[in-house]
Amino acid sequence: MSAHDAASPTAALDAGGAARQASASRAGGSDGDGAADKSRAGKPKTAAAHAAADEDVKRAMTILYIQYALMAVGLVPMMIFLVDYVARGLGLGAQQGALFWIAYGIGAIVGPMMYGAMGDRITPLVTSRIAMLGQIAAIAVLVSTTNIPALILATLVIGTFPPGIVPIYLSQIQRLLPGNAERQSAAWSRATTIYALCQALVGYASSWLLAASGGQHRLLFILAAAGLVVSLAIELTARLLTARRAGLTMDATRH
Repeated sequence: MSAHDAASPTAALDAGGAARQASASRAGGSDGDGAADKSRAGKPKTAAAHAAADEDVKRAMTILYIQYALMAVGLVPMMIFLVDYVARGLGLGAQQGALFWIAYGIGAIVGPMMYGAMGDRITPLVTSRIAMLGQIAAIAVLVSTTNIPALILATLVIGTFPPGIVPIYLSQIQRLLPGNAERQSAAWSRATTIYALCQALVGYASSWLLAASGGQHRLLFILAAAGLVVSLAIELTARLLTARRAGLTMDATRH
């Protein structure tokens, strides 16, 4: 190349273009390194978020198991001693006791369908709260009055609960473990095993307590209602703590 060519405007433009390309290449490399750094920085955050989500699920499942165990405390005394309470405790006789048992059976037929439909409309969690409040109210009626229509209505409500809790808690497990049939099956198996063990223990304990108290059926029913109150309190307290922890986490993230 001659000195004239090197000094020409075209050559100068070519040289400037090459310089700009080199500068852009270096800048691009710097941007790429920055993107890679951001990607690497994002991975721990993602892993931490997944770990936190897993901990929340484990905590929710533990609460669910405790609640399901306490259901046995709330249900077994009525399942075993309701008719005996009507026949002997209230002195209404075996015939009236059989009438109450029919009301209990009708409630058991209606319960799964009713609670299942409620769970679809207002979520299983809200349905479980309403069901427990309904049981507590029904037990309160059972121990506080001798009015037969009121007692039959309370018995009908109580009868809905033993089979009705199945769709409630099964739906909660499915929502806590979505899209994982194996984990759902294992969780439901664990829940039913816990319930069965508690059911047997509460049955024996209730029989012993009834004999030891001289046939005080109301004492058993009050303890059953207390079990449901504890179950409801545990769930609501856990929700409150979770919401507060989430709020603190959001505040820390902003700062």
